[in-house]
Amino acid sequence: MLIKTIQHLMTLTVGFLAGYLLFNKQPPQVAIEPQQIASTETMTTSIPAIELAEKEATITVDKNTLNSTEIEQLKRLVKSQTSQILKLEENIKAQAELIATNQKHADKPQKLKTMSMKEFEEDVKNKFVNRFKGYAIELEKNQLKDIKASFETQQARSSWSAEYENYISDYMSKANPDNLHFIEELNCNKSMCRLKVESNNLEDWEAIYSQMTQQKWYDSLTFIERSNDPNRFTYYIPKRP
Repeated sequence: MLIKTIQHLMTLTVGFLAGYLLFNKQPPQVAIEPQQIASTETMTTSIPAIELAEKEATITVDKNTLNSTEIEQLKRLVKSQTSQILKLEENIKAQAELIATNQKHADKPQKLKTMSMKEFEEDVKNKFVNRFKGYAIELEKNQLKDIKASFETQQARSSWSAEYENYISDYMSKANPDNLHFIEELNCNKSMCRLKVESNNLEDWEAIYSQMTQQKWYDSLTFIERSNDPNRFTYYIPKRP
């Protein structure tokens, strides 16, 4: 249906342009006298590969109204439009074949996939961490107590410690050009970082921290310790296992 509709529109376009070129306006409605019939000639152009135009298109004009240049222009116009219609028809057929092929593959039952336990665990970790980007998880008192104890008793550092401290520090310096937020502590051991912040603009600070969790290098969760001061925050950022 779509192909036939486009073909019909293109055929009408050819007819309109031909009429405009021949008369430079809508074709005049003038009766032809018998003696004038002898002074007319027929120009025939064939447009192949189109159902509606498989038959020869015949245009009858008064030979006295056209010169050879105008006739050549008309021939070139019809040839150009025919070429465009053929290309359009080829593109539509190609798209239809592609859609049919994709649909065939979509309807085909999917095979059972297998993965190793290591791949499964890594995939679960990625999805879990990505799911909670932009969140700070507030723990219960006993849970927070265990995390704090673990952090304070673990003093050993690693290459990850320095790397994560640099990531956080560099990000904060760029995101906080007006110094609205003051970092009181940034310390990472080999398994966790602790970040203490005092802020003069709560809304701006929360937006900054949320954006930090969206950075490519940030692959952790965030645990938050609430304080009695609404402008002070303590975060625990564990290393990804």
